[in-house]
Amino acid sequence: MYLANRVVVMQGGASHGVPGHIAEIIDVPLGSDRSVTSPEFNNIKRRISALVHAELAVTATE
Repeated sequence: MYLANRVVVMQGGASHGVPGHIAEIIDVPLGSDRSVTSPEFNNIKRRISALVHAELAVTATE
């Protein structure tokens, strides 16, 4: 995310026994001078983390 303009979060896949699919495409509308301490950066980071951990929670309960 530090270098990206867009992050594609995928879910499923062979290791989960279901076809992989795109869960969400997240635009990173930050300029080239990015600070990992900025509120905007951290909001996007939390969104990505929530999507990844939501997939892990679903997989753990199946």
